[in-house]
Amino acid sequence: MTIKPRLLCLAFLLPAAAQAQPEPCDPPLVASVSVSGPVCAGGVVIVTFNLPDDDDEGFDVTYSVGGNTFNLLNVINGHTESHVVNAPLSISLLLVENNDDDDDECFTTFSQTIPVAVSNPVLNVAGQNEPTCGQSNGSISLSASGGTGPYFYSLNGGTFQPGGTFSGLGPGDYVLVVRDAIGCTAQTSVSLSAEDGPVLTVVTADDPACGQTDGSITVAASGGAPPYQYSLNSGPFQGAPVFSNLPAGNYQVFVRDAANCTDAVTVTLNDPGAGLPDAGISASSLSGCPNTVFTLSGNLPAGTNGRWEADQVQPATPT
Repeated sequence: MTIKPRLLCLAFLLPAAAQAQPEPCDPPLVASVSVSGPVCAGGVVIVTFNLPDDDDEGFDVTYSVGGNTFNLLNVINGHTESHVVNAPLSISLLLVENNDDDDDECFTTFSQTIPVAVSNPVLNVAGQNEPTCGQSNGSISLSASGGTGPYFYSLNGGTFQPGGTFSGLGPGDYVLVVRDAIGCTAQTSVSLSAEDGPVLTVVTADDPACGQTDGSITVAASGGAPPYQYSLNSGPFQGAPVFSNLPAGNYQVFVRDAANCTDAVTVTLNDPGAGLPDAGISASSLSGCPNTVFTLSGNLPAGTNGRWEADQVQPATPT
């Protein structure tokens, strides 16, 4: 019996790590990225990949944005990616792989880095003046930092202006916006409150004596912004709230505080003799001998007092 030798064929599977891997391209691929910018904080930056046009399969690309790495498959020339950015950062192209099915798969490493400027203006309220006594005399002053100068400012959606001061403002709420040179904006709100003006009250109003000029008016002020000044009938202002040596009549007293706000009151001083009838007298006789008794009559209105005055009449003060 003849025994023939038998050949055994053994197949060995190589582990994945031992399979063929792409080698560096020779010559290296020509590729780059370009980015849009500058952009506003919270805006979108566009990354454009500039790759060879001779590969219909596209390329596998590795790139980073602000230190975060991204991998893309089958990327063709002109492909774009969008990223939201809030602060300045860099975008880098790291690796491009030729993913053909041929045996010439290869890769090229890159170290292209492009900084992306992010504009983020900050709006500051430098000062505000409250409107006084209900008038439109308040103001708001603004300043800006960060972003890209020059800056322009707007009040309540109005036209942008290069200066940051808005005046002639009454009480109310205001929305203020700053816009920088590339159109990035920031806003803030400011409330203006009206400061009350002074209130004037009459303390005393003393009438003059009959037909005299010895009347007086005393006033007092409160509220507003002391110190106060006072004026009578639009005359010169004075520090004292008392006006003396006044005849009967109508008067207007003004007060003015340190913020130039005013208040006024009207005061009337009366002549106590006004309206009384002229004095009249009649006698029982217009002539007589010494010690003759005369009967005198006067027109004394009800509720009034009178006084007799005469020379060489006995008694000197008859009733």
